[in-house]
Amino acid sequence: MIHTIFEMTVLAGAATIFAILVKHRRRMELLVFCAAMATTLCGEIVNEFITVATVYDPVFLVRLPGTRIPAFIIAGGAMTAVGLYLAAVEASRRIGLRPLWLCAPLIVLLLSFLLPLIEVAGIRVGFWRWLHPFTYSPAWFIGVWQFYFLFVALSAIIPFILSVFPRFIPPAS
Repeated sequence: MIHTIFEMTVLAGAATIFAILVKHRRRMELLVFCAAMATTLCGEIVNEFITVATVYDPVFLVRLPGTRIPAFIIAGGAMTAVGLYLAAVEASRRIGLRPLWLCAPLIVLLLSFLLPLIEVAGIRVGFWRWLHPFTYSPAWFIGVWQFYFLFVALSAIIPFILSVFPRFIPPAS
């Protein structure tokens, strides 16, 4: 029951955030959202068909067709990336770090070290489990961080990279 409530809350939250971003024409955040959906999907496909490191609880209702990947994972990855992007922009502005295109990605990098806590929480709550025995070691945390950074957090850096090239896209706001 709690799994279903959580799943529907994440999906509804992602749909709401997407609608707000489109309505208010928040181009950078929308770029992060869509890029994170694509990269999170790629990461989950790698996990599903190549590495097969984790398996999800079968109780989740909405799955991607032809896979065992719950849709809320993709939506959650997009919301996490947008959150990282907004936190980096806001922190850079409040602290007064300049230039934004250089400092904000460093904040994203710093905040990304918290992402393995999502994995730990998902395992503890029973949303997914690892197929191979493991211990919570520094090597495990670094491996999980690499996965989350590559497939979730990296999307939050894209607007800062593109803002260096104003001809293609306006600077990150």
